[in-house]
Amino acid sequence: MHQVLHADDRGPTKYFHGRDAIRSLFAERLNHYDQLCGGSTFLITGAPGAGKSALLDVLGKDADKMGWNVKTEISPEHFASPARMARALGVKYVRRKSRPVTLSVKVLRKVWRSEKDTAPGVADVIKKASKSRPLILVLDEAQHLHNIASIDAYRVVATGAMDALHNGKIGYPYILLAGGLDTSENALSDLGVSRITSSNKVRLGPMEMEEAKRVIVDYVHGEFGESVPDHWLSAIAEPTHGWPQHIVCYANAVGNKLISLSRSPTGDDLDEALRNGWDIQMDYYEARAHDITWGQRAILAHLVAEIPVWGTLSKSHVVSALAEKYSQEVAEATFTRALRQGVLSKVKGGGYGVPIPSMHRWLVDEYATN
Repeated sequence: MHQVLHADDRGPTKYFHGRDAIRSLFAERLNHYDQLCGGSTFLITGAPGAGKSALLDVLGKDADKMGWNVKTEISPEHFASPARMARALGVKYVRRKSRPVTLSVKVLRKVWRSEKDTAPGVADVIKKASKSRPLILVLDEAQHLHNIASIDAYRVVATGAMDALHNGKIGYPYILLAGGLDTSENALSDLGVSRITSSNKVRLGPMEMEEAKRVIVDYVHGEFGESVPDHWLSAIAEPTHGWPQHIVCYANAVGNKLISLSRSPTGDDLDEALRNGWDIQMDYYEARAHDITWGQRAILAHLVAEIPVWGTLSKSHVVSALAEKYSQEVAEATFTRALRQGVLSKVKGGGYGVPIPSMHRWLVDEYATN
């Protein structure tokens, strides 16, 4: 769950419920790596609005209570820069300096390269930081690792760090706790993380309806000081489909409506709050698709209109449809962009679909009408 008042925000929450099985699994992995004196990658993926950022925050707090040193301000760029990683972890970093010598240019280059190669790397920094206390590096929006992989110099440094982290070469207890959209695993793979075991990988889906209702009640009371009428709860929870970001959209709409009333709420008030919640939800979807053009959205929408909710499309089908209007290069890039922004998502068993029923409805209603 996200503790936010705007649909396009991310972050921790005061109103977290559920995800008990994942929290238990992560606690088991903490104990395993503590006893092993090693570590690896723990990856959480899911559709936009699934509550990945909030879950990362809660898992970090769980780990802190178990005595782990949790570092949350970690970005992809940290894995490409030992000095930057050192600052984030509070570790002293000493860069080796070249000594003045009177040798040929060719020899100087050889000396410089030798000294550069022996300078502390990212893995060395992490090893130093994990010596005194088990360490967790929290990396949110892990799909952005592809930006590092696309730059040769950064990729070389980051690949070495990821290899050491993922394959347990640090020598002390640690975990790289990463969360992001479904393309995150491919982004990690681009940096040499070839396989993440099933015990270290979770795909986040919707919450149970009863958990969603508890969050709605807590959120509206905590943020607005209002109590949600019991007979409203099912009507409010249903259009959220259990997705935390959507729970926030509707809880905000309901809270704002209740706080504006000077009388007992009516059924018309509920209907208005639900309409406002849908409007906030649509704004969130627009933000997710911000750099996919109207024409590209229309093509995706017509494809999606041909399949049921939870239906799937092949990559070749999507790309071919886009390539009828755009170049093959633009078509491929648009498909990749839709994946990275969560407009499309890979589904179990193969194929791609719109990850959330209400997003399916938004895309068809807004862009498949012409």
